[in-house]
Amino acid sequence: MLTASLQDLGHQVAKEVNVLATTDYGRLSRIDILADFQNAFQNFIKSGQVWALGIGLVVGWVLHSFIGS
Repeated sequence: MLTASLQDLGHQVAKEVNVLATTDYGRLSRIDILADFQNAFQNFIKSGQVWALGIGLVVGWVLHSFIGS
């Protein structure tokens, strides 16, 4: 019983690996990590998340100074 389920699992993994191995790489776009990071950082600034980070740091610092550790 256990060996049959392990064999099924092995066949499923083999199918998944085969799908990954036969992926059409011609459709993949060129990856530019620095441009992606720059776009993410600009979105971080434009969306106002930087203010949430700053406020969270200040509130955390104030609470830490009151509570102490």
